[in-house]
Amino acid sequence: MRDQLYETLMSDDRKDAPGEDTEIILDVSPYARFLGLRVHRSDASIRLRMPYHVDLIGSPFPPRLHGGTVGALMEIAGLVCVNAERFRADGLGETDPKMIGITIDYLRAGAPEDVWASAEIRRMGRRFANVSARAWQNDPEKLIATARMNLLLPKNA
Repeated sequence: MRDQLYETLMSDDRKDAPGEDTEIILDVSPYARFLGLRVHRSDASIRLRMPYHVDLIGSPFPPRLHGGTVGALMEIAGLVCVNAERFRADGLGETDPKMIGITIDYLRAGAPEDVWASAEIRRMGRRFANVSARAWQNDPEKLIATARMNLLLPKNA
């Protein structure tokens, strides 16, 4: 199922028109299902969207998103980014990268609406990857959080 996700995501012969957005439901873990994560691919990038639902609220007055859900969104975005690169290079292998460390900077409160995230590999060797991620709501220039991650790549990577 994991290979099928990345095969669909990275396929150059997608059925949509060039320049259009493709949405794929991210169903790789129970928590990703709970968050309702969607992967969006356009020609230029891969982004994740966490659709708003009331279970994501952490502070009821005023309503604000729970920071853990925003952090999880960026962590999963980082893993999707690294796995997409691994798939493109020579296949995923049997296991996913393991998170060694993550630092999250919360920049502003998340409003009760959809959240977007993207990630970028800063450096990737044979055993480690350094990734940065960002999360926003309406405007990609107005970030609500950023993250820096270090991942241990599987030996078969």
